[in-house]
Amino acid sequence: MTKSEAAAPGVYYSGTFDGNALSKEWKLVNPDPARWTMQPKRKSIMIITQKGGCLGKDSKNQLFLDKELPADDFEVIVKASAQFQGQGTQVLMYLFTDEANHLVAFLQQQGGVIATHFQKYFQGQQNGAFQADVGAHDIYLKMDRESNEYSGYFATIDPAKPANVD
Repeated sequence: MTKSEAAAPGVYYSGTFDGNALSKEWKLVNPDPARWTMQPKRKSIMIITQKGGCLGKDSKNQLFLDKELPADDFEVIVKASAQFQGQGTQVLMYLFTDEANHLVAFLQQQGGVIATHFQKYFQGQQNGAFQADVGAHDIYLKMDRESNEYSGYFATIDPAKPANVD
């Protein structure tokens, strides 16, 4: 969505990285300018990962959508593409309340296998997890909330229909 376009009726937020700078809704924490760039022609942002934890004061190039989650039911869909060059590299999507309470979906290469993972943390304990081998570098990750239930989904991207999220 360009800056001049409004979100469709009923859409809380929709956006793409189609400019030369991050829009005001996005925050890049601990930026390392040599390891991220906007890609307006591809409507994306490229972030080159670095060794270290996913969250924390020393983590680099953490990209956050700086908006509260809706009070009503919602879904979050992220289109991710990763060119893995090392073991343990991840592309993550968090729905974050605090360090003890959050949902995470991620794409990871481990042992030569590309897999998606979903994990739920409540009061500091992991109390739900799912993993599936996907064998793809391009994927949609989705999380939704219906009432007090949260669900996670994934789908590989069909190169012939990359915009089709169905």
